[in-house]
Amino acid sequence: MMSETMPTIAKSEILVVDDTQTSLQLLTEILNEAGYQVRPASNGALALRSIAAKLPDLILLDVKMPNMDGYEVCRRLKADEQYKDIPVIFISALNETHSKVKGFSVGGIDFITKPFEALEVLARVKTHLALQQMHRQLTKKNIQLQLEIIERKKAEAERLELETRLHQSQKIEAMGTLASGIAHDFNNLLVPILALTGLVKKNLPPASPQLKHLEMIAESAKKAKNLVNQILIVSRKAPSKMHPLHSTPIVEEVLELLCTSIPTNITFQTEIAPNLPSIQADPAQFHQVVMNLCVNAIDAMPEGGILSVSLKSMPHYQFINLQQKKTQGAFVCLTVEDTGCGMKKEILEKIFDPFFTTKERGTDKGSGLGLAMVSGIMEQHDGHIEVESQVGVGTTFRAYFPIFLASEEENQLKETQTFQNGQDLLLVQDEVSVLETEEKPETSKNRFNRRF
Repeated sequence: MMSETMPTIAKSEILVVDDTQTSLQLLTEILNEAGYQVRPASNGALALRSIAAKLPDLILLDVKMPNMDGYEVCRRLKADEQYKDIPVIFISALNETHSKVKGFSVGGIDFITKPFEALEVLARVKTHLALQQMHRQLTKKNIQLQLEIIERKKAEAERLELETRLHQSQKIEAMGTLASGIAHDFNNLLVPILALTGLVKKNLPPASPQLKHLEMIAESAKKAKNLVNQILIVSRKAPSKMHPLHSTPIVEEVLELLCTSIPTNITFQTEIAPNLPSIQADPAQFHQVVMNLCVNAIDAMPEGGILSVSLKSMPHYQFINLQQKKTQGAFVCLTVEDTGCGMKKEILEKIFDPFFTTKERGTDKGSGLGLAMVSGIMEQHDGHIEVESQVGVGTTFRAYFPIFLASEEENQLKETQTFQNGQDLLLVQDEVSVLETEEKPETSKNRFNRRF
């Protein structure tokens, strides 16, 4: 009859705690008849053990009990993270205001006074079970919302990263278009300067004061030529001579060269794995990557420190390239780590930009192409470079070069020809000064029958 008058949340489990057998039995009957599952307990210790075995949905707790009263039971529950959300309704013959206040202060949510009415008990139980259900749903939705926020932030970060990569790719592509357009004409201007300077030097006596001036001209022209080559590498337009390459000897060669010139307050640490597989690389450009990263690390430690260089195989590695394509495979990883000044985030985001440098302008400390050139080389090699840096701790660069696969060997075979004296060589050139320079026998070690 009571269940028809007061509908309930089915299968809710209620723990009833009362040391008076009559009250315990009466509450059990009232709740059972209303469709609730009831677990009785005659004292506080038994109640705590019952709760530890299985969490109830709600607790009806008598206040006045021997050894451990209801206030103490509730206090212990609310102090435990696992039990603190279980709603507790106190039941007591004490009707004084201070008794109720004390019950609320230890964590109770309601108070039923003995002798109690069945309808009142069921109404309060139903209300607080409904509130508890709403609380659980809100908690669940809040967790889902937090997860969605995290996922959205993650997606936004990935989008920004992809936009940054795309912007960088577009910038490099624009620079490449410009560089490839001017490189041909610029090199044509440098060829006669270098070649004719050499011819004039040969015709001057060794003691001529003009030799020094000609050497300065030739040196400046060579620097200009190297700068053009660097720009072409940065813009991904420079040709690469790819073939199977053992990376260990080149790394050891660079380190040996640096050992003779670095300050004494910098210590080398190397870790090169044995029997590394060959990589698919241009030897000169691989040498440039190793040298640039090491020199950059040395420059970051003006007060001294440790330069660590390691080389190891990475059988399984994947990354997103500048064209937003996922690349995966086997790589050899070159790691260059320093204990220098480190870099702030805003600098770290620009280190691969062409002509960006933290070094003083107007000095011979660099053009700002070093790391940009490294990035260009890595892209031409279908590789990847990543950097980690912390101010005051240091910086770590990792360059991943693809491992040479035996199946690629056929693609590496290219026909080569060695010109011998007496063979015909057709030279096609739209720059007259270059043609005239190339026509002079003194500018070449071999003799050819030239046709222009």
